[in-house]
Amino acid sequence: MRLIEDFNALPSLCFLAGTQIVIKVWNRREVTRSIDRWIHIYNAEVFNRNWKEVEDHVKALIQGIQGVPQDLLQQMKAICHLVGIHIVSIRHFAYFAPDSTNSELDFPIRYWTAYGTVNIKRLEEQLARINRTDIGVRYNLACNDCFDAIVEELFNLLTDHQRADFLTFDNQRELVSYWTRRQSNDLSTFENLISQNIFVIEHNYTAHQFAFLYTLLTGNKLGIEYFLNFLSRENYEVLQKIMHI
Repeated sequence: MRLIEDFNALPSLCFLAGTQIVIKVWNRREVTRSIDRWIHIYNAEVFNRNWKEVEDHVKALIQGIQGVPQDLLQQMKAICHLVGIHIVSIRHFAYFAPDSTNSELDFPIRYWTAYGTVNIKRLEEQLARINRTDIGVRYNLACNDCFDAIVEELFNLLTDHQRADFLTFDNQRELVSYWTRRQSNDLSTFENLISQNIFVIEHNYTAHQFAFLYTLLTGNKLGIEYFLNFLSRENYEVLQKIMHI
């Protein structure tokens, strides 16, 4: 079970089993609590020291697992660092998320790809559905990831003030404005706002086409995936000719 660099290769059963064990160890409550105690520290030296202590603890837990062949055990310890980085990165993101009121996260990172990396789509779907999280954060996340069903569900729970705020069209809020206008059956206003943009003034884009272009410009993988399935072939081909996609 080597760390896979060729993502076209099919992971072995050994790799999959070993990775799942490592993930479960990193998700142990004493491990995640330890991470949450120092995740906010800005001092690099202190942060790195705490990180090493946690990683060493996880490796010790893995080493203590009974009945695992020695070669598999060593391979599990090798992937431990990569999985740990993903765990810490996701918890770091959630800790500093705007309007977050949870100083200590209590959700495990359950969703992973076959290659030992976090399944961002499924994880962010989970975050968008956590009821205890601020609804504004959840709605913003759902809009930017183009989770249409979740957007519709959360839109109905927004206050009038929140809806008015999310209608605002400005830099880095294009998708939030798009989805809020779409839920309000007011995409014509969104298109009028777009027409004032110097980069699209010469093209008669629809609201859906502009939103798709925005996902392309920002490298929004989930958004690109959504609009490739949502746009009609004709709408996509217009953009393909203009953008040389």
